[in-house]
Amino acid sequence: MYSMFWHWSLRDYNSVKDFTDEHTCNINGDPRASIRFLRYNRFFHNCSVEKAIMQPVTVLLSDVEVSEGGRVRLDCQTSLSGADLSFTWLSPNRGFITPNGFNDSLISMFSNGTLEVHAATVNDSGLYLCTAVDARQALNATREVNVTVLSPLAEPFNTGYTTLLASTVTLVLILLYLLLTPCHCRSCKRPTAAYIHSTVSSVFPSSIKDQPKIETLKQVAFIESVISDERTWWIPQG
Repeated sequence: MYSMFWHWSLRDYNSVKDFTDEHTCNINGDPRASIRFLRYNRFFHNCSVEKAIMQPVTVLLSDVEVSEGGRVRLDCQTSLSGADLSFTWLSPNRGFITPNGFNDSLISMFSNGTLEVHAATVNDSGLYLCTAVDARQALNATREVNVTVLSPLAEPFNTGYTTLLASTVTLVLILLYLLLTPCHCRSCKRPTAAYIHSTVSSVFPSSIKDQPKIETLKQVAFIESVISDERTWWIPQG
């Protein structure tokens, strides 16, 4: 555990730098002999774990995208392949995660270092750091996984709804046009006979209007000719 914290301190992680004085341990199990081990590391000079810190650290990077509400698994595959490896995850919103020291129904950690988020949320986005430590060989390695949780996209507007909406709007406009047409004015004066006559005269030609008069004159002339003929052939008797 000290190796992991010291390694994070060398990499200037904020989770360690901001709480340097709060990370303490007890010397020989005595609660009265509590020290800030990140500031006073002389007590660990004889520990074998410091050899692992001085070894080159292999960092593997990867990016993972998952939809909101989906399940995501983050493996802790590093350059180490020993049988006695211990794993620790540092999550952006849940802090440190270990197989035996973490209890959360929404996230699980397996013995091989795999971290599983059952239902990812937007708050689960961020950088996940896994540290694998081989105590026998005094080596460690780190894997960083950048997780991005995607929000569900809005469904595209159906063209059928667009057509239905356009038809409804058109029907409403037609009804408004029919119902709101201005009515005839009651106070308006009715047209006079002279106005009607002038209107008819302008529409119909004069030949059509004068035709009844011509027919009447022809009938009068015909009657007069018959009367004159009868007078010519009449002989008085004495």
